[in-house]
Amino acid sequence: MRFLRRKIHGSRLALGAIALILAGPTVNAAEPGQWSVELYGGWYFAGDLQKLNDIEGGLDDTIEALGIEPGDDLTFGVRAGRRQADNWGWELSLGKFDVDDAAERLERRAGIDISLWLLDLSLKYYPGGGAFFFYGGPGAAIVDLTIDSNDARVVDDSKTEVSGNLGLGYLFNVGESAFVRIDGKVRFYDADFYKGDPDAEMTAAIGWNL
Repeated sequence: MRFLRRKIHGSRLALGAIALILAGPTVNAAEPGQWSVELYGGWYFAGDLQKLNDIEGGLDDTIEALGIEPGDDLTFGVRAGRRQADNWGWELSLGKFDVDDAAERLERRAGIDISLWLLDLSLKYYPGGGAFFFYGGPGAAIVDLTIDSNDARVVDDSKTEVSGNLGLGYLFNVGESAFVRIDGKVRFYDADFYKGDPDAEMTAAIGWNL
């Protein structure tokens, strides 16, 4: 039920963002050949935790059985890219998300931390050459897992998996070269102990055309 409520909440945020996009003003979009950089932050809708496969320390169990659930929380990152033509461009983004910490794990004797580093390379399409765009492409999801037990670190593992992302966004002009971007995306990937099926994020960014 918690997962279903989270997805319903995410859908409402997505519908609100789309309404804002349709009602919002236009931007002085980047000219073909211009680069842009962005700093972004927003809300991350986490996926599912999975079985701990081949982890040393006798913890071949489900993370849920240890009393942990993935939590929706803040995310942040950077983007950089180039508008190659009126109707298309590309961007590279790097984001960070920490699955929330739990106070009670392994009968209060252990701490588990899962962090996600998310690298996406996306092709952007601007219908009509304006400020609204779709994007998508491949990427890499780096999933870091640490487990501490009895004041000692018993697991320090990292998995890198191929990912894919799809999203849409809109740009609002706030100056001669500065802009605000609102954005929503879904991301698909599967690691040994974490699965984006899919994950989703809603973000806002401040950016500059160079």
